Amino acid sequence: MANPKLEQFIFEHITSVEQLEFLLLMRERAQPWTAEQLATELRTSLGSAQAKLRDLQARGLIAPSQSLPNAFFYAPLPEVQGIISELALQYHQRRVAIITQIYTKGSPELQAFSDAFRLRKPREERRDGNGDGDGVGAGKKEQ
Repeated sequence: MANPKLEQFIFEHITSVEQLEFLLLMRERAQPWTAEQLATELRTSLGSAQAKLRDLQARGLIAPSQSLPNAFFYAPLPEVQGIISELALQYHQRRVAIITQIYTKGSPELQAFSDAFRLRKPREERRDGNGDGDGVGAGKKEQ
């Protein structure tokens, strides 16, 4: 992808393809949306729809409706609207590339989970070959 601002937006704001689909649907059809309506439209669970709406609201990409209780509408800041328009276009034209970027960026939670299963010791503990960091190589004893 050649647009660094788009890549940065995906990295900072898009956590899943489902979340992206919610955002783009709300952008395309400018109306208040409830979690129930979105769940039906995008064929997902109500719980997932509620979580995605909370997340999009926390990111400042949607806002609560004043006219319909428990409903939200597309409302990003003006400076972000252009990048979301570009994202919609790229998602339409290069869907696999966008999906790949979403799922290969890694999240802090995923990295922490992955780190929990590391079998190797950190580099500074491995530099002497025996893992104790004392500068004495494996098989050699300090006199």
